[in-house]
Amino acid sequence: MSFKFEGKILFCEPGVLAQSEYRFTGTEFFFRDHFENYPVLPGVIQVELLAQLATHCLRSKDAKIFPVLLSIRSANFYRMIKPTDVCLLKIQKESEVLQAFEFSGSIYVGEELACQVRFIVKNGNQDDFVRAYVEANTGGV
Repeated sequence: MSFKFEGKILFCEPGVLAQSEYRFTGTEFFFRDHFENYPVLPGVIQVELLAQLATHCLRSKDAKIFPVLLSIRSANFYRMIKPTDVCLLKIQKESEVLQAFEFSGSIYVGEELACQVRFIVKNGNQDDFVRAYVEANTGGV
């Protein structure tokens, strides 16, 4: 099971904005139970898609940066996304303060707006993240 979504990057102005296209296969694990006999893309996956595109955008400018999702300011969902839909993702950096980056993001299916999200990613310390992960999964060994 992978939680890394790599779509086709259509445009990227490093550190500022990006657009990508994402196509699901329909076999992803989250479609099985969301919802029974009527699979739709969970909102949390929509937010994740946009956060990962923002990460790509920031790392295109500085490969040493390690963005982690800090806050979701707002998330609005307007249209269900089905397994066969082709999604157009758009993100744009709105502000930057002390290595925290606020983005706005949208997902479209065709011309229809499916969701809009405002979120903040912060440059984290990758060594601290790895150390915490190892400690959490090995009992501190």
